[in-house]
Amino acid sequence: FFYSNVTEVNKDINGAGKTEYHYIGSGGADALAVVLRNQTDYSFNNGNFIPVKAKDNNYQENTAMNFSAFTYNLSAQQDAVPSGGVVIPLHSPDPLWPSEVQALYEAHTYSLSSIFNLLTSAIETTYDQNGLNPVAITTKYIYGNLSHLMPTSTTATNSKGETITAQTKHPLDYSANSTYCTAL
Repeated sequence: FFYSNVTEVNKDINGAGKTEYHYIGSGGADALAVVLRNQTDYSFNNGNFIPVKAKDNNYQENTAMNFSAFTYNLSAQQDAVPSGGVVIPLHSPDPLWPSEVQALYEAHTYSLSSIFNLLTSAIETTYDQNGLNPVAITTKYIYGNLSHLMPTSTTATNSKGETITAQTKHPLDYSANSTYCTAL
C-alpha cells in the first residue's frame, strides 16, 4: 500500500509553491518495490503554478533478494500437572535460567524475499522564472559492486553536451588487505 501521487504545498516567508511526487510500484509486497518515478517543483506567481524544476527517474528491477530470519515461539513442550492441567516448563524462579530457557522457547527460521530497484538514470530539468527555456542534465548510474547496491560511478551530461564523471568508493569496495585498510 502506498500513495502513487503526493503533493506538498509550500508556504513560507520566501514565497509559495508546491512539489508533486509520483511513485510507482514494481509488483513487490514491500517498500523496496516502491520508487519515486518523477518529481516536479513549482513556484506560485499571479495565481498560477509555474514549473521550476523536474526530475524523472528510471529504474531496473532486479530479482528478489532473500534474507534469512528467525523467530522464537513458546515451546509445545509442557509438563503434566497431577490435576490434569498443563503448565509451561519453567521451574526456576529466574526466568533467564539457561537450562530452562531452551525448553521454554524454540527457534524457527523463515525466508524474507524482496524485489529491489536500481536507479539507472535521472533527467533533471530546470526552467526559467516563466517556466520556459528548459535546461536538462542527464545522469547515468553505474553499479560496479552489487554487494552494497550503491552506485560506484555517475556520468552526467548537461545541455551543452559536456560529460562529467564521478567515481565513488564505499566500504565494501575495499578488501581487508588493501593499502587503505591496513593503514587504519
